[in-house]
Amino acid sequence: MQNKKLNIDIYVPINECGCMYDKFMERIFNILMDYMKYINFETKDINSEEAKELGLRGNCVVVEGNKIFTNSFELKNQLPKILKEKKIL
Repeated sequence: MQNKKLNIDIYVPINECGCMYDKFMERIFNILMDYMKYINFETKDINSEEAKELGLRGNCVVVEGNKIFTNSFELKNQLPKILKEKKIL
């Protein structure tokens, strides 16, 4: 069994009303659900210093600290490919 997992950070405006990002989170979690045993994920604040250092604006997903996805369609297409490239899936 493979122990390595893909690291995924979900950036949203945590300190604002959930209505600002709830649909985005729902779409992202619908994608991630099929891969939960292959990933580690964390929700982070888009207004954080870390997000600023990465040049992030708006809701987005960062995979392995360097692949940035601003919409769920890109993530849905690319996530299986990334998992296979990393020999996790």
